[in-house]
Amino acid sequence: MPGFVLHGIGKRGFRVDRGAEKEERPPAGDSEIQADGYLGFLCFFDGEEGSLVVGRFEQQAGGGEGCLEGIEDLVFGHVRFDDLEEYILNRLENELPGHLYYHNVKHTMDVCIGVEIIGTAEGVNEEELLYLKTAALFHDMGQIIQSNGHEEISCKYVREILPQYEYDDDQIDIICDIIMATQLPPNPQNKLQKIICDADLDYLGRADFIPVSDTLFKELCEQNIITDKNTWNKLQVNFISSHQYFTDFAKNNREVNKQNQIERLKSLITND
Repeated sequence: MPGFVLHGIGKRGFRVDRGAEKEERPPAGDSEIQADGYLGFLCFFDGEEGSLVVGRFEQQAGGGEGCLEGIEDLVFGHVRFDDLEEYILNRLENELPGHLYYHNVKHTMDVCIGVEIIGTAEGVNEEELLYLKTAALFHDMGQIIQSNGHEEISCKYVREILPQYEYDDDQIDIICDIIMATQLPPNPQNKLQKIICDADLDYLGRADFIPVSDTLFKELCEQNIITDKNTWNKLQVNFISSHQYFTDFAKNNREVNKQNQIERLKSLITND
């Protein structure tokens, strides 16, 4: 098993390797030095093969060994997530119904990427990002059983599976609350819930809106919920017009194109 490595950059510069030799390192440029602490990276030491960077951290002065232990737990949390992600995506690939052309593995991966992009832009920390990515991974898993009320079923999967990956009860509760926030219409109560809501409907303001919405149309047709494109376009106009983004990132990067899509859809609607 690879040893834990903490690389820190401070006023004097240092390096801590668990399972490897300790060595002093010179400080980086002034722009990277914190006046009251240090900036560094979380890594796994891989012997002669070098180190794999997992993520950034900031440590205030005087943190001591206890903070180092917390950082180590966070690193192993990310590694556990990689195993969890492989397991869940494999299950979704094999167990989701074939008629889910939109709520499929691609959508789950899209939301996982979305929460990471938006979460980073919104300044969440590494622990919060792990909650977001885990919630995104599970948020549509309940579709394996049924579409109606699938969020609650997704949370049942969370409570069944996550203890096997060493998530504790408090973490699981946070993740379930994030998942439940994706119910329509969205009503997020905190920053993490706002981020996943915007990631879940990110496509409404993206350049690939048309091909993505076409997959949802096909999915709803298969379930006999929608029967024709004109009705679908009317529903889309009503839904998108009432939709709002919650994060500054989405408001600044998605809202304008979303409004353009509304106008385009209106132009396609014909009077019955």
